Amino acid sequence: MLPRSVHADMASIESQIESLKAQTGSLEANVINMVCQHIVVVIAGRLEQGLKELFLEHVRTSKGTGLDRAVTRLCGSFQNPKPEKIFELIDLFDRTASQALREEWSQESEEVSQTLKALITTRINIAHQKNRSNNVTIESVQSFYSAYRTTLRRVDELVN
Repeated sequence: MLPRSVHADMASIESQIESLKAQTGSLEANVINMVCQHIVVVIAGRLEQGLKELFLEHVRTSKGTGLDRAVTRLCGSFQNPKPEKIFELIDLFDRTASQALREEWSQESEEVSQTLKALITTRINIAHQKNRSNNVTIESVQSFYSAYRTTLRRVDELVN
């Protein structure tokens, strides 16, 4: 089961998206774009933190693993969680689970994998101002949010 903090993050992001959708008629396009960019950065950050929480929770509940410090140190440097990074981290805990997710995302749920890649690329572009016209739409934000939610739930199923 997902930690309460992850549920709270999901609810907060969903609230931001719904609030923006409710106000789109009264906001200028550039303001909507800036708010969408902000939400993208929030989603990417919460994905990163949510994954860290799931892995640390797994270590805390797995008696006798002795991995607490190593996982804490590893998670401290875990950034920009594109699918390959997620697979590598899961692989440290359970190679079978990592392989299952890799196969799942390469076949039936390739859209989740592609959306995660786009989310992280967009976040990097926004944060580092690599692209002057980071046009982010409400639809893309909703797609990123859906992939974020799906990823955390699936990883939780696999490792906890």
